[in-house]
Amino acid sequence: MGYPGSTITVSTSICASDATYAKGQSEAGGQINLVESGREGELEGNFTVPANAKEGTYAITVKCPPGVRVDTEFEVARRPSGAVSGGFGGADGLNSTEVAIGAALILTATAGGLLTMRRRHGSEPAA
Repeated sequence: MGYPGSTITVSTSICASDATYAKGQSEAGGQINLVESGREGELEGNFTVPANAKEGTYAITVKCPPGVRVDTEFEVARRPSGAVSGGFGGADGLNSTEVAIGAALILTATAGGLLTMRRRHGSEPAA
């Protein structure tokens, strides 16, 4: 799956073991040149999904020697828009209750720290 503007990697190990190159065609991204990937017997290439690609399923065809053809497909999805909620607070901002709770926690921590510092300072023997 990819989004408009994203890069898709196509790989295959179907070609002959001595194949070093294959050509592919993506219905949504144009020509793909596949070359050795560094993994034995695998060819790999990339293409970019056009920024104006519509959501849907698109075909990919790869041809490699000696006359091997591989057909597959990939899906273009709409890129998520807006913020993603991550739990308490989320990405939509804080409401007044959450701000009050946060302020209370900060004030409590500060008061606790000051109290601890005073007790330590007051318990030191006089020199």
